[in-house]
Amino acid sequence: MKQIMLLLWAFCPLYVFSQLSENFTGSEVTSQNPWQGNLNHFFINAEQQLQFTSPENEADEKSIYLPLNYTENMTWDFTIKLDFPSSNQNYMRLYVYSTGENNQLAAYFIQVGTNNKQIIFYSSENNKQSPLISGRQGLLDEPYAFIHIRLTLEENKTWKLYTRKTGETEYYHEGSYSKELKTIRPGGLLNIWCKYVKARVSTYYIDQIHVHPYLAEFPETDENTEKPVSPDPPELIEIEIPSLSELTFIFDKPVDISEATFHISEIGSAISRHYGITRSIIHTTYSSEMKVDHEYTISWKNLKDEKGNKLKDDFWDIMLEKDENEEEKPPGAENPYPPYPVKSVLINEVMADPKGLTELPETEYVELYNTTAQRIPLKNWQFIYDGKVTLLEDIQLPAKGYVVLYREGRDIWVDPEGIAMPLSKFPAALANNGKHLQLKDPEENLIDEISYLKAKPGIAWERAGDEFYLSTDLGGGTPGKENSPPEGGTNDKDKPSLIPLLQEKDLIFNELLPEPFDGGEEYIELYNRSGKEIYLEDLYIIKRKNDGEFGTFYSLANIKDSVGPEGYIALTSGKEKVTLFYPLAPEEAVHEVKLPILANTTSNLVLFQGKDSLIIDEITYSSKWHASSIKNKKGVALERIDPDGETQDPENWTSAATLSGYDCFK
Repeated sequence: MKQIMLLLWAFCPLYVFSQLSENFTGSEVTSQNPWQGNLNHFFINAEQQLQFTSPENEADEKSIYLPLNYTENMTWDFTIKLDFPSSNQNYMRLYVYSTGENNQLAAYFIQVGTNNKQIIFYSSENNKQSPLISGRQGLLDEPYAFIHIRLTLEENKTWKLYTRKTGETEYYHEGSYSKELKTIRPGGLLNIWCKYVKARVSTYYIDQIHVHPYLAEFPETDENTEKPVSPDPPELIEIEIPSLSELTFIFDKPVDISEATFHISEIGSAISRHYGITRSIIHTTYSSEMKVDHEYTISWKNLKDEKGNKLKDDFWDIMLEKDENEEEKPPGAENPYPPYPVKSVLINEVMADPKGLTELPETEYVELYNTTAQRIPLKNWQFIYDGKVTLLEDIQLPAKGYVVLYREGRDIWVDPEGIAMPLSKFPAALANNGKHLQLKDPEENLIDEISYLKAKPGIAWERAGDEFYLSTDLGGGTPGKENSPPEGGTNDKDKPSLIPLLQEKDLIFNELLPEPFDGGEEYIELYNRSGKEIYLEDLYIIKRKNDGEFGTFYSLANIKDSVGPEGYIALTSGKEKVTLFYPLAPEEAVHEVKLPILANTTSNLVLFQGKDSLIIDEITYSSKWHASSIKNKKGVALERIDPDGETQDPENWTSAATLSGYDCFK
């Protein structure tokens, strides 16, 4: 393998190219081709192509570049090949033009690879990336084939993107974009940039780079110049049986399972299939268990090699034999559902409003994540949406693995790292304004629960620890794979918005009106003493029963306004009836929600956070807390004296001042 410029560069003069023709031919790359960057990661292979292969079990990015002159008319040509199905986290970028030396000014690049297998032309300015020309979806559906890319710039204004894949005789015009360039520079860098994930080993090939200081003619196509593919197909080495409902296929070379089906006679096709630590290992899961001492036929169809060539459909006969050394266990001696710790499986991502998605299908989904180092069978687990139960399918969720739940029959894209689980009982429409979600194991132990905030169109809520934030992924979400980073991501639709976790007494009961005027309405006022902005989407008002048990949970999720530091908010079941009698109350501070009925004499109220089952504040008020001078308590609120004092201390409560109309709201 011929390394690029490893030590020679330090002794080479600086070359700036106005016209570049790089075919990567010859036995050596010399100082006449002054590439810079991560040179020790790129090499020229035996087919005279520039090649980069990502290190195993590593996620990072590598690039090489060289200086280039700019002119008002330019043509860039590239021939590209990827040996893997691309995604929003695993792709190549070709940076072709920049108007300034810092990232505040516009730069232009071609991205080869998205979740929709596209080639897209972007601009990047002020750390925001905007798609200017989106190529046809599915262009990269057949990996391992060369794609020819042409980009032109006319009169420093109009960009045009063309592509031609193997087998096509003409270039396809993907689209145009026009905008006068600002801060025109005499030159910049041509940068080849590869981003890769640790879940797989990815190889990128580059050939035939040509840059012209003019609008070049389209070349005549000659498909005979394409490089031949390897004639040796992958061979099956072994079939492992991790459990009676799982099979693992091990090949001697990587395979493509994007269209493959795996089948067991009398049971059916696999309900999930995904790669192991390499693309040579395929894990499959089935809806039912195989029986011991019973013969089965195992088969596959539509499996391909890493070049995209279809492999021969094949089948094998197997017999599962009982281990004679295994001791018989009496019925019921072992619990079929072992205990699972709280948060062993997390509700990890929620796409509630997919409207406007372009790189993902417009389909709602909920992603689960296995936090443990053990495989977890999800049979008879309960996904609970707003109190309605949906039983999960019988699949094995791998250690540190992801499964994506969605409505059966709808289109979905799930990263090869994850498993798709279509459910006929999955909610037909997740509420955009937020809902409470729970996950229980087969013994109905609560494993996880969340309340997601109001959805942003085309952006998922993703989890980091016990907090949720808006996805920063360019596609709007990361179904079936590691979540996007909470900060510094590429999503230019919205900045991340973290949901703060509350502590006890961050938000407190501050004023209560159990006995309103005739024709009026009860209200509860809360005060933020935390010093941070508080959202109410995961909070509930609960009335505790005489036996100490909680009554009905009254959610505050419909209140989208936050409460700022030292701010107040009033809750009532009849806003107009409150503002009618208390005109001093600012309307924006009064919110109408369903609440428990407050007894005139005494009641126990709880302010509860659902995410971590935390009681934020609790009070058992009494009409005896009113000032002795108040004889008629109708329309007179009880108000707290000291926000730092104890909630349950009767000396910390009194009647609202007459001068304020028995109404503080401040």
